[in-house]
Amino acid sequence: MAGPAKAVGLGQTFCSPADQRAAAEGSGCAGLCKAPPMTGPDRPRSSSQWFAIPACLLAGAAFAQTTAPAARELPEAIQRSLDTIEDMSFSYAHPGFFALLGYVKTAPQPPGHAGGAVEVEDWRALLERSADFRGAAVLIEGVVGRQRAWELTRAEQRELGPVWELSLQRPDQPIVCKLLLTENADDVPLGATVRATGYFVMIQQYYSETNRLRQAAVLVAAGPTRVSAAAPPHASGRLPVRWIGALVAAIVGLLIAWLLLRHAAGPHAAGAGPLRASQPPPFSVAEDLAAWAAEREEENAEDLAADGQLSDEQRKSR
Repeated sequence: MAGPAKAVGLGQTFCSPADQRAAAEGSGCAGLCKAPPMTGPDRPRSSSQWFAIPACLLAGAAFAQTTAPAARELPEAIQRSLDTIEDMSFSYAHPGFFALLGYVKTAPQPPGHAGGAVEVEDWRALLERSADFRGAAVLIEGVVGRQRAWELTRAEQRELGPVWELSLQRPDQPIVCKLLLTENADDVPLGATVRATGYFVMIQQYYSETNRLRQAAVLVAAGPTRVSAAAPPHASGRLPVRWIGALVAAIVGLLIAWLLLRHAAGPHAAGAGPLRASQPPPFSVAEDLAAWAAEREEENAEDLAADGQLSDEQRKSR
């Protein structure tokens, strides 16, 4: 057990062995906790050394609060099985994972009921110290980037039912968190902000859509604690970039089509008026048509006169 912090010889700060180990692990005390040889008489410290003392203590306390896992609350048999899991695997095929899934599905209490869950804001702590968090209740928050449901294929595992997988991501984190839920999560939309408490299982490797090897922290929970719906796509009142691009392309296309039609119509298309012949015809049929029409009128008149005489003669004979 680390002893209390105490003052030592010349040029040293108030750092206990525990603080020195934290400095070696990369906490905020790195470079401040030193152990120079204890030679020479003690003398008053400089002001910079006195200010380094609370800075070291506060940094060590903050590091412990953000990275120390909560107390284990899982049954001992399940915890022992989880402790045998090796990270960087591509599958969930491990007895500890199946045992934890069944426990969460039937447990009356949610994860973190024993003493609260530790909130991990920097997911790199799960990646770098996965063994310290394995089986602990962890609270995370992220944006849903992918959602899918799947079932276990083996007959002895089908009784566990379907599993809903939410892939949570944040732009400031190098890994994603796969949240495996035993309750239905079909109504959780993509882009929603999810806050959930689950039992940390392992760091898993997988290939992304771009065929790149990535890492994910796997947590098992019954369901999300809080879901904040994603903002509607037109909440800002402005058109999306893709719609603006399509509109500009349509306007440019119409302008080009109008210029092509104008060029094909010729230079006089804009001032087009009644059509007129540029030169007189070589011959005219107007006189021939007039003569033919006069002949037809005379023939019609003779026919009508003949019909009228025939009618008079018939009336007289009667």
